[in-house]
Amino acid sequence: MKRLDKGENYYYISIPYWKVCHTQDWYFGTDDERFKSGNYFADSSDARECFGTITEQFGDELDKLKAKAKKNDTTLIKAVRDISDKAKSGLDIDPARLVKQYVEATDAYQRTAREVNKAVNTIHTQINEIIKEAGK
Repeated sequence: MKRLDKGENYYYISIPYWKVCHTQDWYFGTDDERFKSGNYFADSSDARECFGTITEQFGDELDKLKAKAKKNDTTLIKAVRDISDKAKSGLDIDPARLVKQYVEATDAYQRTAREVNKAVNTIHTQINEIIKEAGK
């Protein structure tokens, strides 16, 4: 693909925002990176077609990973709240046990977060390959 003239509009797929975006090419670093990686479409229909392919192939899996990450956050918040409530209760509670519960909760959170991030990164790599092929 030939690069557009400076100031012309082009389209790209924003993975973090999960949508097709448009911008003007001013030959900035981000424009250069998108062009070199193939995430640079002169025609919006080409960008939308590529995005549709990606969504069809990975959308459900990414939604499941987002839900898993959210559940992981909620689980940690609940665990910390429970530990805090126990500590504030005034009952005779072993502080070492509370610390152990906190460490276990944060360890579980971090393991799940790493697992989700690894899966998301793998998908993003595959998505970038699809975009690169489509942008040729």
